[in-house]
Amino acid sequence: MSSATAWHDLECGAYVADLEAWERLAANRDGPLLDLGCGTGRVALHLARQGREVVGVDRDADLVREMLARAAAEDLPVRGEVADVLDLDLGRRFGLAVAPMQLIQLLGGPARRG
Repeated sequence: MSSATAWHDLECGAYVADLEAWERLAANRDGPLLDLGCGTGRVALHLARQGREVVGVDRDADLVREMLARAAAEDLPVRGEVADVLDLDLGRRFGLAVAPMQLIQLLGGPARRG
């Protein structure tokens, strides 16, 4: 486990207060789900355990690798992409895109978030 992975898990891994909200939002959406700033997969793995196909995106390759390893260990339908969400083009549409935790604050202000 890389230091980035360990730090991410320490900072975010145990947080569960938002998972029910993501479940409710995903329940009425068709198609795959997109987890922006997926980290080690806290939300992506949770939604995949609910039977949803999820694509997680993060700019840190170590975090995406860890998410994919965890998904593989549980045989979950999770794909990962290493990319900056500000320059993202996956060439497909998603039923729902989620941006958990503090991702919005990390995107460089209102102009860049738009």
